[in-house]
Amino acid sequence: MELNADIYDIDLDYTLDKWGDLKRFKKDLLTTSIRLSKSSIEVDEIFNEESFEQLCLASGGVPRDFLVLFNKCCSTINESTTKINVPTVREVAIQNYANKKVALEKDSLMNENLLEHVINFLRDKVFVEKRTNVFLIDNEMLERDEEVKNLIRELIDLRFLHIIDNNTSAAPSDVKRYSAYLLDVSLYTNGRPRNFKEVKPDLKIQRDDIRSSPRITIANLKEIIKINVL
Repeated sequence: MELNADIYDIDLDYTLDKWGDLKRFKKDLLTTSIRLSKSSIEVDEIFNEESFEQLCLASGGVPRDFLVLFNKCCSTINESTTKINVPTVREVAIQNYANKKVALEKDSLMNENLLEHVINFLRDKVFVEKRTNVFLIDNEMLERDEEVKNLIRELIDLRFLHIIDNNTSAAPSDVKRYSAYLLDVSLYTNGRPRNFKEVKPDLKIQRDDIRSSPRITIANLKEIIKINVL
């Protein structure tokens, strides 16, 4: 059979910039999966709103990852723990980092060591130092640097980063336009981070939080490239 002639592919992945659609689809997916398994349980019996949103976030919009993480979260339920909570989802996602790293080594089109150094830099700078999960990059500067642009695109394709807004301002305003990127939950260092402000990709509710996110400069990333490519 010939693709796009006899058969067609259907893309079920969602990007996090379509947050409302993503959550609705994942809820329908999980509800249908549970019904087809002949289980009598309801989604709301094992999740509250926060933990379900965390699972949507941790999946990065990929249905396969969503169901894999859900299955691992279910294994934590017992007589004393009847609901899946936010820290549990985070811990399961962090444990899944090893699988994502294998995919990086197998599927990456770029230098693996370079990508790992950039991932570690972003985690240290954004999560560890700034205690958040979103950062901004200047659009104009990014467009001027093809090397860095390809690097960011590769990390998005591998689901280590997620773009949540490709045209936002920063706070305080400097007239420039930025893209906002969200760190994958697998990059968190633990499931209960202290003094941590997690930004959800909800542009209506968290627009100000996104605009106030730390800025990563092209120069920062160019330095990492220079060190790891030579």
